[in-house]
Amino acid sequence: MDISTPHSALVERAWQAQYAAPRDSHAWALEALAAAEAAGDAAVRAWAHLTIGYFELRYVGADEARRSLEVAQAGFLALADPRGTILSRNGLARARMMDGDCTGALAMFRANLEEDDGSLSTLDRFYTLNGMAGCLAALGDSAQSLGYMFEALGQLRTINARPQMATLLSNLGAELVAVGDYAEAESLLAEAVTLCGELQHPRLLVGVMANRADCLAHMGRVEEALPLARRIMQDAESPHLSSPEGNVYTTAAYVFLRNDCFAEAETALGLAEREAARHGGPCAVWADYLRALDLEKRGLEGDAIDRLGKARAGFEDRTPLMLQGLVLEFLAHLHARTGRFADAYALHKAFHEVYEARLGLGTRARYYAVQIRYELNRLRDERDRAREEALRDPLTGLYNRRYLDTVLGNLVSLFSRTGQPLAVAMADLDDFKRVNDACGHPFGDEVLKTVARIFAEGTRAGDVVCRYGGEEFCLVFPNSTPDDAVKRMESFLERLRATTVRLGDTERAGITFSAGVVGFPDQGGTPEDLIGAADRWLYEAKRTGRARVGK
Repeated sequence: MDISTPHSALVERAWQAQYAAPRDSHAWALEALAAAEAAGDAAVRAWAHLTIGYFELRYVGADEARRSLEVAQAGFLALADPRGTILSRNGLARARMMDGDCTGALAMFRANLEEDDGSLSTLDRFYTLNGMAGCLAALGDSAQSLGYMFEALGQLRTINARPQMATLLSNLGAELVAVGDYAEAESLLAEAVTLCGELQHPRLLVGVMANRADCLAHMGRVEEALPLARRIMQDAESPHLSSPEGNVYTTAAYVFLRNDCFAEAETALGLAEREAARHGGPCAVWADYLRALDLEKRGLEGDAIDRLGKARAGFEDRTPLMLQGLVLEFLAHLHARTGRFADAYALHKAFHEVYEARLGLGTRARYYAVQIRYELNRLRDERDRAREEALRDPLTGLYNRRYLDTVLGNLVSLFSRTGQPLAVAMADLDDFKRVNDACGHPFGDEVLKTVARIFAEGTRAGDVVCRYGGEEFCLVFPNSTPDDAVKRMESFLERLRATTVRLGDTERAGITFSAGVVGFPDQGGTPEDLIGAADRWLYEAKRTGRARVGK
């Protein structure tokens, strides 16, 4: 957002928060809009309308969003703002998608991506690619949809975008369900649910839970899906869900019916039928299929057959193959059960044609799924490695002060409850500046690495060794008294004194450290108190001759 006016910071905050904190984002956008109208600030006005339009896409509906987005688009065109213009068109493409025109929406997304002259941010490109993937999924082309999701995943490599990653994982899972790769889908969806639990995004969480419940139900794990369906319905008529999310009702109804929870199923099915009347298309086919399932469970097989016939008549290019298969297989089963074997045979034949087509689609989709899983694992490994590196001292490989600040606080909290002993030691190399000056900094680094190795090799599981800074180290000994810790530190000291440090032609023996040891809680009830007390004993050891451990 390349604007700088008195109200630009507020509208930028609103735009940036739209995914992580949508309610706050909307409130800030309204506030920015009011200020912009009063001040005649055209740029802030356009961005405020854009932010409001995106909120309305997710929480209100396509018609309301379209009005805000068209105002934003006109403003950006007048300002000659290419990024804002493309983003407003992306929003209008989503509105078209919500109206059921996925072909037109896909063309708009593609045109927007082609028009980009480099003004779009990484997240902007992610949203565009994700929108294209959504259109292709709605049109039944899971393989191409997964291909664009793979491209969208590439946009998230360099940024920390947890809401967007949760969205992508959920969409990936839904597409893998569509092609029958349930195990991989469930893994991705479980990860998405975990990510959503860390965010303030109720609508996203509901959508992810619906996708996971759908996956579990198709895997035959209907009892596991039941709590998710009930959680979905708690929010069924709240502002967290808007009409474009009507698919969550079909999922909930399906899970309830599979669990013979008929009263809950009727509530969810009523909402699904309401959405079907508004949107038609696959939503209507799902509603008819679910109503047929309900009728059959109540013994009304003839009515169920009629409703399935209506569902079949509603098939179109964008009806998912999985849904077509469910309708045809159920219809064939009911015809066979009522003695209409010729019709049943024809329906089974049609079902197997759909099944074969789905298998072919699944083969291509799984190619992308394998790539996506590899990329997700690589990204996860990179994040874990970056997190680990952020807590490690690059020279010695020991944990750093940042890690100590976290772990020592946790240990103090734990041992205050258990009453077990805990000791902390601070150690500082003696005459290290003289060694550096005489032998050079590379040799000094070798000394630090040698000390770190001696500490690391002599500690036990559960002990913590950190480079505190410079030539100072901190060691934490759980379940140890100060006397125990003194003996351990004296052992380290003797081993270091007996070690000859070598680097090239330079070597030095007899290197020592001074240390101070304290115990929790007698000499400190907080991490800061313990470190401070250990430091005082360390410098007392230096004052009284060095190469010793004070307590």
